[in-house]
Amino acid sequence: MLAVMNDFEKKLKGIKFDVTRNIMYHGAREGFYGGLHKSVMFLTTFFGTGAAIVVLKEGPELLSVTLGLLVAVASTLDLVIDLSGSARLHNGLRQRYFALMGELEDCVDESADLSAINKRIYALYGEEPPQLRALDAICWNQTRLALYPEVQFGDLIHIKWNESFFRHVWAFSDSKFQYNSEIQKA
Repeated sequence: MLAVMNDFEKKLKGIKFDVTRNIMYHGAREGFYGGLHKSVMFLTTFFGTGAAIVVLKEGPELLSVTLGLLVAVASTLDLVIDLSGSARLHNGLRQRYFALMGELEDCVDESADLSAINKRIYALYGEEPPQLRALDAICWNQTRLALYPEVQFGDLIHIKWNESFFRHVWAFSDSKFQYNSEIQKA
């Protein structure tokens, strides 16, 4: 038999869902930027070392210029996009959402002030960079599966292959995300 939730429990569960989704979202963004930064640093070191070896061994000038150019492009990319700074930003936001989740664990009855926590969540939304909608939909699905194991495939948001592939670099602002059940009906 399923227990009937009162309004407080429904609100609490909804807030926990949003906080969990944001923890997953910012974890994914942090991982993307952190991994990209480390990859660029590896390539910069690798190609820089290669260019130095070619110059020291008096190798082909075209090769040393090409390797030097690759170092310049990779370093500029990292500097302009500020990959490590973006990773730190998302790590900080994720930590703040974890702190809110800790506060939510103390909300055991209707005396808890959920509106104060909601206000802090809305304040965090204002500090976030623009949302990547496909990534957010993926995190929504992951949160749904983590918190509601009984969820059906039709209750998840349909993510197209290109939305999944480009989720970290394209906002998909004009995309219409639908539930799988809506697509199956069509």
